Amino acid sequence: MIPYGAAMEMLLLGERIGADEALRLGLVNRVVPPDKVTDSALENATAMSKCGPLALRQIKETVLKTWGLPLEQAFQIENERWRLIMRSEDAREGARAFMEKRPPHFSGR
Repeated sequence: MIPYGAAMEMLLLGERIGADEALRLGLVNRVVPPDKVTDSALENATAMSKCGPLALRQIKETVLKTWGLPLEQAFQIENERWRLIMRSEDAREGARAFMEKRPPHFSGR
């Protein structure tokens, strides 16, 4: 997940790194003050709750299933999952909601 050299340095030296360095290396996605951690997590949860649960589940499964595979094989799996999502009730609801300028009401089907 991080550059080889940075990983080896961390493993071999065993030195602590600060939040800014962890962010720079990609060990964390963001750095927030301690008193804002819960607010930040709730913002993420709220944003995800507005997405289709079927799409979120398929994204997570696709990333896990394709990790480390050759691109051609990974793209094949991604396309299969995309077709599954696009045939779903949630996909139709998302398009309808967009056209009707309203928030979607996803069912997970």
